[in-house]
Amino acid sequence: MKSTEASQPVLSVLSHPRVIIALLTATMGAYSIGTVEATLSPYLEHMGLEVKLIAIAFLVMSLCSVVATPVFGWMCDGKVSPWLVSCCGCVFMFICFAFLGPVPYLTFFHPNLYTVCGSLVAQGFGCAAVLVASFGSAQLAAVTAGLPDSLEVQSVVSGLFTSSFAMGNFCGPTVSGILFDAVGFNYNCLILQVLVFVVFAVNIISFLLT
Repeated sequence: MKSTEASQPVLSVLSHPRVIIALLTATMGAYSIGTVEATLSPYLEHMGLEVKLIAIAFLVMSLCSVVATPVFGWMCDGKVSPWLVSCCGCVFMFICFAFLGPVPYLTFFHPNLYTVCGSLVAQGFGCAAVLVASFGSAQLAAVTAGLPDSLEVQSVVSGLFTSSFAMGNFCGPTVSGILFDAVGFNYNCLILQVLVFVVFAVNIISFLLT
């Protein structure tokens, strides 16, 4: 009986589509991080970059994420809708994966260390915006759906967010590693662009319906 009662808040939170959208946004953000961490290094080695330059590229992404996270958190706590912040993050990530590969439709573009670092700047800002805002979006969606703004609901949302992030962190290296071997880094970036676009679309719809 206690187990059934304990599961009710989780099911109540998951019964609202906008909560699901926010959690899938977090999964996509973590998936993109896992993809970059797993597949970028062999791609840069194929470009002929030295190990220390590859380390600098990863440092650029991490540094931008560290700097951007409190900024986007401040924006979400202010008057900016977290749905809109997530959309902005998706735009940054879409730009990143367009030039990082580059994607197959940009055949005229030839990447180098500077364009890779520039793309990773966009990824750092984008994933920071998406991850920070998706947590706020999930909490906002739960409350606006009629659930009480209680510690219990906030704890459930926090746990679901952590699970969604962990799922993205697992699927990112796993799925993208397989795709990297099957279709290459360029088409892997194209697949990520499609995922980012889908997440952007559902977030902008959620923002317009707010």
